[in-house]
Amino acid sequence: MGLRRKLEAHGYTVVGHETYAEKAIDRVVQAQPDLVLMDIMLKGEMNGVQASKEILSKIRLPIVFLTAYSDNKTFSEAKEISPYAYILKPYSERELLCNIEIALHKFELELQLDQKSEALEKSLKDYKDLMHVAAHDLKVPLTTLNGLVYLLEEEGSIKPEGEEHFKHLKKVLDTSFNVVRSLNEDLAIKRGGKKHE
Repeated sequence: MGLRRKLEAHGYTVVGHETYAEKAIDRVVQAQPDLVLMDIMLKGEMNGVQASKEILSKIRLPIVFLTAYSDNKTFSEAKEISPYAYILKPYSERELLCNIEIALHKFELELQLDQKSEALEKSLKDYKDLMHVAAHDLKVPLTTLNGLVYLLEEEGSIKPEGEEHFKHLKKVLDTSFNVVRSLNEDLAIKRGGKKHE
């Protein structure tokens, strides 16, 4: 039984079969299949590895190599594109099907991980923006209060019975300013890797 019939017998849809590298690239880019089974030895100007590089520069999908070549040079060249499997001929039907399923599963997990990473990056950006706004919103009233405290102190308007409360207020303001300063420094470090004045 041919490869196409074996795959179709197990529920896969084969969108094409090309022996020329250039035609294989066009077919894959046009059809955008879930997976590519690529022979390393193809007709035309390129081999299967070169064709795979060209494909991956256009679309993202898992590539599984099917080849009779196990020499170090061929294998090293193939590794450069990070294939999802490298199956040596002759192979069993079971071996082929298992590798296809693993490749599809691994690719799906990678897509999910990418989506979670993007969501996490967005959440971190939203958090930084929120902290920046919070730091700014805290700094304005604190600066106003600090100015009032300074004026009261300069004018000698603090009565003896209120001195303890006044000292406590100054301590609270100093602590609050330190919190805002720490927030700003933390945001500056996270944004650029160093503090910005």
